[in-house]
Amino acid sequence: MTDPAPAMSGAVKAILIGLGIVVLAGGAALVLIRPGASSCQGVFEQTAPRLEANIELIKNKGGFAVSQEKVQELTEGAQKVGLHLKTCCSVLEGGKLNPDQFQQCIARASAYDRQIAETARQVDVAATAQAQGQTAVVEQQKTQIASSLKSAASEVTALGRQVAQLAPQPSGQPDATTRSGSEREPNDNKTSAAEIAIDTPIEGEIASTEDSDNFKFTSGARVRERVIVRLENRSDTLRPYVKVFGPDKAALQEAYSGTAGADTELAFTAEPGKLYYVEVNPYGTSGNYTLSALPQAAYDRFEPNDDPIRDTPSAITVGESIDANILDEQDKDWYRLAAAPGESLRITLENRSTTLRPHVVVYNAQRSQIKEGYDGTVGASLDFSVDTTADLTYYLEVKPFSSGSGSYRLTVQ
Repeated sequence: MTDPAPAMSGAVKAILIGLGIVVLAGGAALVLIRPGASSCQGVFEQTAPRLEANIELIKNKGGFAVSQEKVQELTEGAQKVGLHLKTCCSVLEGGKLNPDQFQQCIARASAYDRQIAETARQVDVAATAQAQGQTAVVEQQKTQIASSLKSAASEVTALGRQVAQLAPQPSGQPDATTRSGSEREPNDNKTSAAEIAIDTPIEGEIASTEDSDNFKFTSGARVRERVIVRLENRSDTLRPYVKVFGPDKAALQEAYSGTAGADTELAFTAEPGKLYYVEVNPYGTSGNYTLSALPQAAYDRFEPNDDPIRDTPSAITVGESIDANILDEQDKDWYRLAAAPGESLRITLENRSTTLRPHVVVYNAQRSQIKEGYDGTVGASLDFSVDTTADLTYYLEVKPFSSGSGSYRLTVQ
């Protein structure tokens, strides 16, 4: 098999250099250098030593936990991230991408960099523990390494999906909405609903005040995912009214506007692999539109961890801080913690949103509740302590207190 190290030193470095992304010394975030008139192609003098060094560390120290095939995937993932960012940069220069959208591209690339850095740290810890004969620590780190590798791959996929919506079409090619096709009548009810591909727009028409259009799509995410259904009005007459129905054809969400020519959208949580229906109604008007079902890749890297039995709770360690999010009111995040008996553990949840009402529950090895902390105020944080007993394993459940969603940082000390 080809040695991944030369590829990292050549192709990846060149791609990342060309984007003008600089990895801060001592930090994990990729920083945007706004492209100027000379275009992104002119910035080839910066380097990305951190990413290269971390993949090299994983390769050299992580053989007991990371296969050469996985190292190759990391290298190829870095190449893809670079190419995706190059596309973002080019589209921005072409005036078809605003700075906020470009910053979203940077955020995804930064998340990949953080995952590689975290994997390298875990490999380093595991290698040291292996040299010291600490088998339990090695096994714990191997589980975390596998989770980090999966999350890194997910970030590459999510960035690719995001960029696919931004990339300009080659000269002479029809635009994205034309390529996606148009609705096929009859589709006036769910039985005859036209199938659409998620993340691919389709053109439709409400031909009369008696007409309604029905579509169906399947969520392709491996976990629960937030999806935005968006109707872009292509007329100055249609007052849009959109409804989403679940796999059982029961109504989930609706959005409408009484303004002729207005756009509208709604967001809902889709279960992995499930079928959903979208209904576009006339609201007493008619006109043309473009409809899209857009996945947001809003899940965190620890998913799926909603259930301590069905899912494997993500392992966390004392002294570690993790960033995650509550996707919606039904989301629950479970974590597994190893702690020495007799210790007093301080649980801190830093609320990183203005919408989440936090609730943290601590369980013993038998998953019996031993303590909890919560606050009904949106945006509130939590800080409380719990004494450990003879158990070596504990579980933490993070969930919304009655309602709300948002991101958070969890720390156990």
